[in-house]
Amino acid sequence: MKRLLWLICAGLLIATPVLAQVYHYTDDKGRRIFVDRLSQIPPEYRDQIETRGRVVSEEERLQQELLRADLLSEQARREQLRRVDQLLATMEVPVTIRGNMVYIPVRAVHGGRRVESQLLLDTGASATVFHRASLAALPLSPRPAGYAQVASGQRIPTESVSFDRIEIGPFKLENQSALIIDFQGTGYDGLLGMDFLRQVEYRIDFDRGMIVWEPSRYQELQDAREMLLTTFEE
Repeated sequence: MKRLLWLICAGLLIATPVLAQVYHYTDDKGRRIFVDRLSQIPPEYRDQIETRGRVVSEEERLQQELLRADLLSEQARREQLRRVDQLLATMEVPVTIRGNMVYIPVRAVHGGRRVESQLLLDTGASATVFHRASLAALPLSPRPAGYAQVASGQRIPTESVSFDRIEIGPFKLENQSALIIDFQGTGYDGLLGMDFLRQVEYRIDFDRGMIVWEPSRYQELQDAREMLLTTFEE
């Protein structure tokens, strides 16, 4: 398309050459100065003006302008492509899958510190819950929050904590609260519950071991990426 635009523009032009004047003078320090406008020459040196001319065709001038515009356009497209790739990288996240269990990477941030956790995606949990041991590195101040019933039917005490931020895929949840429980098992660090899951869309790609957050937006970004890539092939 860009080549076609150039051919059309060039074909409409009349090859009329223009003369570009270059002036020069010698200053009081003996230096020879070259300028392209008379107004750039100080009045005291205008009695020694000399000129040089170079013929520049309209085609050459237009080609130079189109080249500069094309380079700028390509830089802008590459910057757009970089931003799209960054967004896609946050929306398609590797997960751990064991049978029908899906474990989501979650980052908790508080007091200038952060911990990386693996939370079980649990649509049966009304709230997000962390195991106390997984948050040992954070300077938290838990407070009693009542009791919760676990899968075995047992009621266990819970505490509530407030984080500076919880990061899940592309989502950064500021001043987010969650529950803490004492749990002695291993293999995961808590439950990602419906307090978060009901607010977002997601799709589990079991074949590739990925979770895709906001699938419709993810597809729009993929389509935009393909369109950007085709512009580099023109």
